[in-house]
Amino acid sequence: MNTATTLPAKPETMLREKQILAAFAPVNRVTWWRWVKKGIAPKPVAIGPGVRAWRESEIIAWQNGSWKPASTDDQPKPA
Repeated sequence: MNTATTLPAKPETMLREKQILAAFAPVNRVTWWRWVKKGIAPKPVAIGPGVRAWRESEIIAWQNGSWKPASTDDQPKPA
């Protein structure tokens, strides 16, 4: 019989817009959303109806310069 138990993974820490702007990207919120739209910064995920947040791991990777967009399918294509 296997007596080892598997511990659940630690839940991902989620950050709201105000937390990001205060601690990671001290820019105007309009600038932040432009960066998100252009793919310069990570996109948020829905955590509830009308509520969006960012994964802390993606924001830290973005801040360190190691973040890459997960998909380029939604990026604008040159004409």
